[in-house]
Amino acid sequence: VYSWQFSKERKSDDGSRTLVSASKPTRVAGLSEKRIVDIACGSYHSLALTNDGKVYGWGENNHRQLGYVVHNYGSALPSLVKFELEGKKIDHIACGSMFNMVVTEGKLYGWGNNENGQISVDITPVATTDTTSRKPIFGGGTVETFVTNVQLESQRYYKYPHEITVVSGKVIVKVACGSRHTLALTDEGKIYAWGKNDKGQVGVKNNLEISAPVMVDVPEMVLDIAAYDNLSVAVGSNRTVFVWGDCFGQDITAPFPTEFSRIQDAFAYSTMRVMHKPLTVSQNNVEEVLNVSESLGFGVLGTAFDDPSTSDFIVQVEGQPIHVHKAILKIRCQYFKNKFYHDSTNQSVSDSSSVYTVSDKFSYNSYIVYKAFLKYLYTGTVELSSEKVLGEYE
Repeated sequence: VYSWQFSKERKSDDGSRTLVSASKPTRVAGLSEKRIVDIACGSYHSLALTNDGKVYGWGENNHRQLGYVVHNYGSALPSLVKFELEGKKIDHIACGSMFNMVVTEGKLYGWGNNENGQISVDITPVATTDTTSRKPIFGGGTVETFVTNVQLESQRYYKYPHEITVVSGKVIVKVACGSRHTLALTDEGKIYAWGKNDKGQVGVKNNLEISAPVMVDVPEMVLDIAAYDNLSVAVGSNRTVFVWGDCFGQDITAPFPTEFSRIQDAFAYSTMRVMHKPLTVSQNNVEEVLNVSESLGFGVLGTAFDDPSTSDFIVQVEGQPIHVHKAILKIRCQYFKNKFYHDSTNQSVSDSSSVYTVSDKFSYNSYIVYKAFLKYLYTGTVELSSEKVLGEYE
């Protein structure tokens, strides 16, 4: 195992220990004799899973995400996570920002930060004592009254691995963690989610923290899940990739299908402002993705349309030039993608050709219609009056 831009422990002259960053890939000490089959990373800590089902953790420990009690600086050396995991063979690991979840024999265990209920909704009694002072009816002085109140309070963090009993009775096969929320996949292909929900990442139409696991309404049996930050992803039995949460600048509170072919694509394009292909959204979720074209950055692309200063290609219609960009045309239009590919493989066509002349096949407002079509590739909207559209159809 190698890592970089990580924290490395350094001993000072006064005997104190601090963590410093390293920018070059460095072999992680203490794991050289282990066969590592999986790695998971939180914000400032990491987990490693060995082939014999043991979990090692290293990094910061300010929220007890390493699974044992040491100083808050944590440790640069991986240590075996024990306690309730001792003697168990771990099948799957996942890290949130400052917490961890693991699966063993269909059961779920978690430890670390629990401020948003992302590990467990188990509650513990907390006793508080209130003191009040009052004057007696007769005589002077004051009388103090002590009242003990017992309140139920969720634990802020778990020092050690803790079984998540709220999903008991269900066989968990995989777990995925966002920054502060959790997804659990069962052997029946159902997803349960809980934790922070400010972006809809739990899959419930509110922005409240979800205090108990809820089943996410995915219209297909789920085969795989993934999460990162405030984004949740699932792959259905028809290989449909569903996303919800913080998706492309929108807060999507229910899973909707995309045209992604792989689960990785959802993350590769989630923070970008240009899509390699349009999203396909079911009719039931139209309200969830209003203004999605704006979130994809079409507003920015629109300013580049017909701009001679940045254009690298000209489409000429009725003798009038329209300045465009090859990259955008290839991404947004299969016709141009095929054309540019054909031109690049056809030796009779010059690679430096930067003008494409449209044949006079339109009998009505060819330039206006073609320009509206090209602008649509940049903006996602058609700016053409109904009269001109009807005239073209005629």
